[in-house]
Amino acid sequence: MGDLWAQSTPWKVIEDVLRVVWESPHATFLMLTKNPGRYGEFTCIMPANVVLGVTIETDRYPPAKKPYSLASHPMQRVLNMWELKRKHPEIKTMVCVEPIMDFDLWTLAPLIMGIRPEYVYIGYDNHSHHLEEPPLEKTQKLIEILKGFTEVRTKTLREAWNAKG
Repeated sequence: MGDLWAQSTPWKVIEDVLRVVWESPHATFLMLTKNPGRYGEFTCIMPANVVLGVTIETDRYPPAKKPYSLASHPMQRVLNMWELKRKHPEIKTMVCVEPIMDFDLWTLAPLIMGIRPEYVYIGYDNHSHHLEEPPLEKTQKLIEILKGFTEVRTKTLREAWNAKG
């Protein structure tokens, strides 16, 4: 498993993968990245049977005392997806909020809404990394808001590892 859309992935490799997608119109392919700016390089050859996904685990960064990822800032990923949808509204998109990290409810929900995703996945960390997780009640409120404009698919939902109780 890897990020096909990483800067280090050669153009030819992505082109070869997209060729296979073109040759399989009966299937739908989900692409997921933390580098959605790269999608724009391929829109001229992007098949219609793809859903272009982005991971937006928080609207805060850095979310903790130490960075947890070398990926671009989540806001940059949001802006890349907004630009993609502005230029190519026909492209199907999705957002993955996993592993969910603490967020500002009235910021994250509109950011996701602006991407106009077909659906959103939301879930807590499954690997005991002890990330800054939001309280379950806050996550449920986000889910409620998102369901007002898109399909929400939940994964692992539980109390935050650092919840008081």
